[in-house]
Amino acid sequence: MWVTLRSITDERYNVRVTVQKKGASRLKDYTTEEAPSAEEDRNPPVMAQRAYRMTNRLIESILGDPEFQKVIIEP
Repeated sequence: MWVTLRSITDERYNVRVTVQKKGASRLKDYTTEEAPSAEEDRNPPVMAQRAYRMTNRLIESILGDPEFQKVIIEP
């Protein structure tokens, strides 16, 4: 399995997850988004926390996806 970062901004992550099993590859794109940040929140500590939140949500959406789970656990 590998994850390819397709695009990233302070408001959106888009990745492609590829799972290769038994010589076949399965691909799926995942995206997570946040609303634009307020001007007063555009500083390094706040933006770093925002990036961590978006990354966590992205990982949760991948791992929680029934389609992904099926591909990973199928024999």
